[in-house]
Amino acid sequence: MSSEEGNSPCPTEYASIFSNLTPRSPAAAAIGYMALTLCIFEFFSTLMAFKGFIPSHTASHIIASIAYNKYGALITGGNITPEYAKDDFDVEKKEVLQDIVSEANEVARRGIEVKVLFLSKEEALKIPGVVKLAERMPPEQETWRIVEIPGVDVQADGGPHVKNTGEIGTIETIKVENRGKGRKRLYYTVRP
Repeated sequence: MSSEEGNSPCPTEYASIFSNLTPRSPAAAAIGYMALTLCIFEFFSTLMAFKGFIPSHTASHIIASIAYNKYGALITGGNITPEYAKDDFDVEKKEVLQDIVSEANEVARRGIEVKVLFLSKEEALKIPGVVKLAERMPPEQETWRIVEIPGVDVQADGGPHVKNTGEIGTIETIKVENRGKGRKRLYYTVRP
């Protein structure tokens, strides 16, 4: 969705509708109403898409934590969309990822409260596995935002999460791909 320099929540394509209309004309009112309806529709579509992203993001933390704690695997790449997520792990066998998803579903069903806290960078770096990305550290800041799923994961993170792991639903494997020696890609989604 584009907007003119971030000042309008509506796309510029809709704003152009008004350029040739006379103010207060019936046509302007009708077209204005339609444009407003489209803006509202786009806003709620974006909101719903974002809501689909949130459970997948928390699921990715659980999956990453199990991969790290059980197999010493780090995330070597990934992406989350509202429809699905994909994460690359430095593991040798594809079957390991399906085992991780099964265990992640057990964790999700436990309904654990997801907590957010802020720590100094120095304190955060004392937590084993606080960063589970193989090739990237959080931004250089003195205070880090930490997401904790007690007994499961503690990780530096700036994104949105569910309040309770029970809100994730069921994590379903879509497919697992070989991405080269020692690198496997897991595609997954969440279902309510």
